[in-house]
Amino acid sequence: MCGGCLVFRVACTHYCVTESAYRNHNNLMELINHTGLPLLQFSHFKNVAGLVHGVTTRKGGVSEGPFFSLNLGTQTGDDPQRVYCNRHKLLSHLSWNPSSVVIPKQVHGKNVVLITKERWDNDSAPHGLVLSGVDGLTTKETGILLMIKVADCFPVFLYDPAHVAISLIHAGWRGTANGIIAQGIGAMRKSFGTKPKTIKAGIGPGIGGCCYEVKEDVREAFSKQKSDNAVWKIDADKKIFLDLKKAIFLELIKCGLNKNNIEVASECTSCNPDLFFSHRREKGQTGRMAAVMGLV
Repeated sequence: MCGGCLVFRVACTHYCVTESAYRNHNNLMELINHTGLPLLQFSHFKNVAGLVHGVTTRKGGVSEGPFFSLNLGTQTGDDPQRVYCNRHKLLSHLSWNPSSVVIPKQVHGKNVVLITKERWDNDSAPHGLVLSGVDGLTTKETGILLMIKVADCFPVFLYDPAHVAISLIHAGWRGTANGIIAQGIGAMRKSFGTKPKTIKAGIGPGIGGCCYEVKEDVREAFSKQKSDNAVWKIDADKKIFLDLKKAIFLELIKCGLNKNNIEVASECTSCNPDLFFSHRREKGQTGRMAAVMGLV
């Protein structure tokens, strides 16, 4: 969709290294289909004992119209009962207790919350723990499923095998520009003693640089963080496109992760209407997929 785009000039050696690393780790996620509910998984997570993870598609649910069919977001205009039915289907598929889920009300910020047994015991409800103003979750507790909702923004999965701890982050352009990736890794370092070089990461499906046209204010927001020019493209009509997925990848490396420990989903949510909801493609009238991560 963005043929003819021109990449801004950057230092040649740096660009070649980051671009090569990014392309080499950009692959389709594996689509697992059990009992009619497809789930996308990363290859370097799916065989880790005690780790549950995945990203849903729009298939396998009961919602109708623009929310067809596995809409997992309650703040979309969909019938809430259908959404709760969809969530029940997902949790049953994962063999997970509905009361043991954490679901943040995301605000495109950079607040990352530590989930402990004490907090869970004090604040949880029969249908799980709902947290307002939160875009990232981290824990090392077993039996608690972290869940975020996405429909173009990127879910970022972080796993520390040394301390058996996880983080799940909702990364849109605002959160990424404001440092939510560093915030999530910092929370793991502070809470668990995590060393970034040992973290295994997965960047899930989201809107690709092929489709994500933005305005100058978005580029200005990233310029404050000294973002790499390689994430920007301009076409012949001077339209600006942001490769947010690449920006997240480079931010993970900047935070100290080994590029060989980062897996990047190549799927674009906007380009695949049969598989994904897309807020941009549908002009806001659409459902939400869910990214989930938990320890058992």
